[in-house]
Amino acid sequence: MHSNFQLVYNHKIDFDIFHDVSPTSVTIKFNNTIVHQKAYAPGDKTNEVVHFEHAVPDGGKNVICIDYDGGKESEHRYLKINSIDVQGYKLDILHNYYDPKINQDWWQTLSDKEQKKYQEVIHVNNNAHFGWFGQIIYEYFSGADKSKQYLCEEAEQERIAWLKTPFIFEDKDKIKYQWSRNEN
Repeated sequence: MHSNFQLVYNHKIDFDIFHDVSPTSVTIKFNNTIVHQKAYAPGDKTNEVVHFEHAVPDGGKNVICIDYDGGKESEHRYLKINSIDVQGYKLDILHNYYDPKINQDWWQTLSDKEQKKYQEVIHVNNNAHFGWFGQIIYEYFSGADKSKQYLCEEAEQERIAWLKTPFIFEDKDKIKYQWSRNEN
């Protein structure tokens, strides 16, 4: 569908990162486009705030994918998501999909009870504090106005399934038209 405007949303991701013995890296992709990529030195507790603007679909889903990676295994490492703001709306940082890279040799040495305990910590009670390298995904829908929430088929399917993916609407005064110049 041809559209005479493009929605551009402001994003801010605030996180802390630490690893005691090995360099780590964070790559943030927005709808498969890299918006941040940086390596972090071992031994430094670092707070990072990433700002970016990106075009979003009018009535579609958006995916923020955070890849946390590093070298050596260590008990003393973490990536802590403090907040994610989109257009001034705070995403629920606890509502994420986390796919950790778990050393299978170590995992197999654990009893069933220990595995269950770790699965609870990893996937349910992680408090947006990730101790394993891996991928963390946050999603939201975007639209120019509230009607898009009801016209978007994917959003309707998620609502029927009781999924709580948020819908973030653009303030109509901030829509950037293709033909308008940036007056700033």
